[in-house]
Amino acid sequence: MQSKPNSGALTMGKRGWPARFCAAVLLVVLSAAPMSGQLAITEVMTQSTGVAEGGDDFWELTNFGAEPVDLSDYWFRDGLSYSFGVSVAVAADVQAVSLATLWEGSRTDAARIEPGESVVFARTRANVFANTPDNFRAWWGLGPEVKVVFYTGYGLDEVNDAVNLWQETPEQAMLKYRTELFEAETGRSFTYNPATGLLDTYSTPGEDGAEVALTTGDIASPGTHMGPVPLRIDSGPASVAVDGGLSATFNVRAYGLPVPRYQWHFNGEPIAGAVLPTLTIVAAEISDAGEYTVELDTGLERLVTSPAMLTVNTQASCATIVLPLADVEVTPDQTAVFRVEARGYPLPTFQWQFNNVDLPGKTSSELRVPGVDASLTGLYTVKVSNPLCSTHASAWLRVAPNANLVVTEAMANPTNKIAVGYNHNTWWELTNRGSNTVNLFGYRWDDRPTSLPDAVVFTNSPSRNLPLLPGRSAIIVSGMTPEAFKRWWGEENLPEDLLIISHNGNGLNSLGDEIKLWNSTALTEGEFLAPVVNFGPSPAGVSLWFDPVEAEFGEPSVLGERGAFHAVEAGDIGSPGWTSNNRVVRPKVTSTRRAPEGVFVTWKTQPGRAYELRRSDTPQGSNWALVSVQTATTSSLTALDASANGVPQRFYKIVMLP
Repeated sequence: MQSKPNSGALTMGKRGWPARFCAAVLLVVLSAAPMSGQLAITEVMTQSTGVAEGGDDFWELTNFGAEPVDLSDYWFRDGLSYSFGVSVAVAADVQAVSLATLWEGSRTDAARIEPGESVVFARTRANVFANTPDNFRAWWGLGPEVKVVFYTGYGLDEVNDAVNLWQETPEQAMLKYRTELFEAETGRSFTYNPATGLLDTYSTPGEDGAEVALTTGDIASPGTHMGPVPLRIDSGPASVAVDGGLSATFNVRAYGLPVPRYQWHFNGEPIAGAVLPTLTIVAAEISDAGEYTVELDTGLERLVTSPAMLTVNTQASCATIVLPLADVEVTPDQTAVFRVEARGYPLPTFQWQFNNVDLPGKTSSELRVPGVDASLTGLYTVKVSNPLCSTHASAWLRVAPNANLVVTEAMANPTNKIAVGYNHNTWWELTNRGSNTVNLFGYRWDDRPTSLPDAVVFTNSPSRNLPLLPGRSAIIVSGMTPEAFKRWWGEENLPEDLLIISHNGNGLNSLGDEIKLWNSTALTEGEFLAPVVNFGPSPAGVSLWFDPVEAEFGEPSVLGERGAFHAVEAGDIGSPGWTSNNRVVRPKVTSTRRAPEGVFVTWKTQPGRAYELRRSDTPQGSNWALVSVQTATTSSLTALDASANGVPQRFYKIVMLP
């Protein structure tokens, strides 16, 4: 499963009237009014494997309600970002498509969707087998009862696209539903998670109705669904206390399908326009203090959150620092940012200093120091004051040398990433060619189209430390745990203590993609670390690597060259963790067999290397007795421990000699 955050925000001005708002959602109903019949987009395929034999993009619309829904006044299109819940002039959008018009071109019955029914909307392509409903059903092995409607054009992009659904009335056309998509897996549809209702799951054969297509290796479940997802509140909102004049923010996270709609209430009364998961009250006053709740409604269920209290302090209190400054380290020419949070009433004022000298005009809670060089390093102090008292805090600004990091390998097309029993995903390798250890915690990367705000952040370390040693490589893998990656390639084949960073989202595209990397302190997209990697189509099951001689990326890996080897699972070819032929296969015991002569121990080896077999009667033994010393001529060795007869248990370890 790969997902991006589900979020949205509404900012309220005085007396609770909307001042501004924004939303960034993966799957959210974009209307406060009830949706007819409780429609939901329940599946989308944006990148099938065999267009020549099968089909292309499709998306599925499901009616979870108890009544049929007339689709004659619904429209759809892909792409673009639309403001939440606002009127959209469909007639002015030349790319918007009427579902009624599509229905007339593909079907003879009325344009409606029955209770519990899923209708498939599939893209028509020239010279493609599945351009009729019957052929589409044959592609997937569907019965004649499954409704299939074809449309021309408006292909869904395999990277960061969306499906938008409107309902048009005589008064206006209202955007009702928007499903944002992220990186597609070739041949696997996006389907909804039965635990959350989010469309953030790749279809897997045998799970939740997904099957392999009859004529291609594509995996999906068109025409079927798993039923509604119960409405539940995952977190929030929590009570907030602020000083008068400061902003207050409430958050709620809820799951369900149909996707829940939000309506915030203040002291039991609905707040106009407050229909997003986040509510921000700007410059809170005493009149804003009170009880805030959220009503969540899927059309099938309705819940109201426990009340969260907003307390607004207008009693005189000293200026105090609640979030102190932290030292900042940037690379040359970057912008350093210092932030401080303070409380007090009247509201505190701020004055920044550099090496104990006031910085003119620097009087906000945040200080930005652009174009940092050695002359700007030193001690930065902020004075926080109000009429009652004052305090201060200091932090250091340092400059670190630019990291010498190079993308040295990438696998964008694992041969079996849609196979039953495996969940292999795309990965790439980052090598430290510098002389200093680089902490990758907080580093960010994105694929095409690159965007720093949408980049994946390396945060999977409780200690906030992901050290990449000089001369070592790290693996960045999508949608797999480090343990699963090691099983795929064989832990014994990988460098010892290989740094593996797993993440969700941003899988590489097998048709060609880009890798762009930023450090943890970059603020603009232009601050990426060079070089940016661009590559074309990837061969199935073979990684691409960086040629340091030609200074080019994109050469396919060759077995036995630059450390390339076969993966344990599925036989993919690559050299994760290695950048030369100096690959070391770590010894691994593959079997032990007790016989009348003693115990035979067999282990995996690297031809040409010498090994010691040692034994102990306890796993924590300090004296490991030598059993055998051998040099491997093949990929395994076997040694006999004749002293094991009559011993109830014995422990063994293999030592590879220099």
